[in-house]
Amino acid sequence: MARITLLSTSDADLLSALSSDAEYALGNLSRLDVDIDLPCLLEGAKFVIVRLLDSVPSSNNCLGAVLSHGSPVVVLGSGEMLDMQRMSHSTVPIDIAAKAHTYLTQGGPANLAQLHVFLSDAVLRVEQTREPLPTQPDHDGHFFAATDEGLPSEEILT
Repeated sequence: MARITLLSTSDADLLSALSSDAEYALGNLSRLDVDIDLPCLLEGAKFVIVRLLDSVPSSNNCLGAVLSHGSPVVVLGSGEMLDMQRMSHSTVPIDIAAKAHTYLTQGGPANLAQLHVFLSDAVLRVEQTREPLPTQPDHDGHFFAATDEGLPSEEILT
């Protein structure tokens, strides 16, 4: 299995990757020392994912260092919508970056494991069996409606 470095400002991304049992090196960009921690995280990396959920002061320095490392890189933003400005820094085709974004936005250990398999296969040409892209409904079975008092109440859809 190829070693992939995941650098994110989302602890949820990092915890899901840690629980996925895939070979990830993990770093939170909001707590990362670019000069000390980043070289260790990039060492031996065959691929790098950078997910920026907010403005991190060191992210520009980090992105420059990641891009100069020489491994394929996908740069993603936050939310459901693709952040084309951030994705333009990726060194892989846009369709691969978009699929990587889908795996991350769906989240969870299973999707992070499948993201690793997808990138290993699509970019690194390490053939592995992968499952289709994850799909989830637009909601999780819950919605919030205003009560007579104007306070939200939770409803469960069945």
